[in-house]
Amino acid sequence: MQAVRSLHSISEAVSSQLPAGVSFHGILAADLALDKTTYLAAWRKLLPTEKDLTASMPLLWPEELQALLPKAAHDIVQKQDDKFRRHRSKVARSFPSLTEEEYMYFWLLVNTRTFYLETPELEVFPWEDRLALLPVADLFNHAADQGCHVAYSATEYTITARRRYEAGEEVFASYGDHSNDYLLGEYGFVMDENKWDSICLDEVILPRLTRAQEKELEAGGTRRPLYAGCGLRAVSPFGSSFAKTYSLWRNLARFMR
Repeated sequence: MQAVRSLHSISEAVSSQLPAGVSFHGILAADLALDKTTYLAAWRKLLPTEKDLTASMPLLWPEELQALLPKAAHDIVQKQDDKFRRHRSKVARSFPSLTEEEYMYFWLLVNTRTFYLETPELEVFPWEDRLALLPVADLFNHAADQGCHVAYSATEYTITARRRYEAGEEVFASYGDHSNDYLLGEYGFVMDENKWDSICLDEVILPRLTRAQEKELEAGGTRRPLYAGCGLRAVSPFGSSFAKTYSLWRNLARFMR
């Protein structure tokens, strides 16, 4: 666990100055931003640049582009923005020289590259805030239903291939059973083939409901986002292209309006 960056690796110079109530996501981002040692210099050279993140992460896009996002992805970005502002306001009080742009860069690195870790020390944080950075292991790209099994203990992480890989073949890990809206909002990419994909139909269906229908939904406890599965192989009559399936749903939405 020597190379792992988590609660045990936070420098006292950072932890002692931060106010109570800062999430571990916020703490880890601040520690990375303020770390001037060369210990992980080789790993840092492999990280995406600020330009890379600006191009791929919707949180950094102009508002006019964010407005074009599907509702589910847009909601994720809005929550991210609120979360970042809360973290940033607390960290800035202790480290005013750390610019918003610098902090945002490392905050997004933590958001997109961390693994789950549960230790007695991390149990004071909510489960979604029990994080660890694994240099090199964070280079795995995502595959929906293949890749590796990741396990951890108090002393190590173990990554085991789920199938045979040929020499030179890329090895994948799964980030979870996520839709393309989620992958875009959280990680900055979408997949051409994604069996977990879905599309939120709230903006299409809900405006067409009568008040009686709305009351029926509310009474049944189903007043929540309405999703339609986009299993690309099963749904799209045009093949397995995400772009074609996505276009199909958008055309359906315009027709229903």
